[in-house]
Amino acid sequence: MPESSWHGCVPPNSRFAPPWILASHFREAGSGCRASENAMSFGIYAVGYLIFIVGVAYLAHLLHIRETYIVAGAIILLGIGIVTGVQKTRSKDPS
Repeated sequence: MPESSWHGCVPPNSRFAPPWILASHFREAGSGCRASENAMSFGIYAVGYLIFIVGVAYLAHLLHIRETYIVAGAIILLGIGIVTGVQKTRSKDPS
């Protein structure tokens, strides 16, 4: 595979590399990766954060915390998740 086809982001022999190795390679300064190649999808981020919220709400339920506080906490976490997800997944202005 010619070097120009992978843009310096993923070495050709990384097909079977664990995800944490690839993720650390993407974070390297000056790796030449385009933002679209290593940007996480908002949908994937939202699903992961939703699973986190459900887990925290279930834990609060098991700890016998009142439903009012569980719902309020879930709404707050949802807002934080949306704001964080937009910040992490937006594409940067190329100029």
